Amino acid sequence: MSSKQEQSQALHQFILQKWEGILESKIARYKKQIIESIEADFLERIVFYPNVI
Repeated sequence: MSSKQEQSQALHQFILQKWEGILESKIARYKKQIIESIEADFLERIVFYPNVI
């Protein structure tokens, strides 16, 4: 493997290690926020518009 290929592979590995778990945590946080938003919206509709649902 050439030096340039080795550097490219090393950079690729570094990026993977640095960002490992970041995407998963962002997705989990997004899911939690969406669920909380839906729950809050549902409760607001039940309290303020009980005859609509």
